[in-house]
Amino acid sequence: MTAKFVANQVIKHGSTAKAPKTIENSCDVVLTMLLEWGASMMPIKECIDFGTLCAANPNAGVRTVSMKLFAELYHHLGEAIRNFLTDIKESTLKVVEEEFKKITPYKKGEFNSARMPKGDAQAEMASAPAGGNLLDCLPREDISKQLTSKIIAEFKDKDWKVRKEAPEKIIEILKAAKMRIEPNGLGELMDCLKSGMKEANKAVLKSNM
Repeated sequence: MTAKFVANQVIKHGSTAKAPKTIENSCDVVLTMLLEWGASMMPIKECIDFGTLCAANPNAGVRTVSMKLFAELYHHLGEAIRNFLTDIKESTLKVVEEEFKKITPYKKGEFNSARMPKGDAQAEMASAPAGGNLLDCLPREDISKQLTSKIIAEFKDKDWKVRKEAPEKIIEILKAAKMRIEPNGLGELMDCLKSGMKEANKAVLKSNM
């Protein structure tokens, strides 16, 4: 039984629970696992989503432990986690930001697991991303189907306003993907962006930068 499997079961239980104490305990278990096993052994996206759910809970105890969970996630992932906090209301996000200020993210290879894995967990740890590749724990989205021929054509449109809007549309796509995208199907887009760097219109050039 792997750490990710156990964590997912705890998160599933906590996400569907009604009693605040049960939710709080579930979040605390996930936090403890993260502290002991590290981010590379945990289902990171699910942990972030569960933290977001707990942060919106009306119970103070649940919200408090969710802040601790976010702080530890930031400890492992650094600034990359911010792109996944878009569903948190502004007032709560300010509290999260205060927690982040107290934390210095781990450097490459700095974290050492406090647990000695056995069986499936040992195999899981052996295949887990190393310190410098922890961002591989965060999911990537394939945006190739969103890069339609219409958008690509807008980069070369005669109307400068249309050319200006084209990279702005790409930015919105990237934001929706949490700035984590698959590297496939980007050839035409990269060519357009390179050409955009030679744009004579300053407004369009700024939009491409």
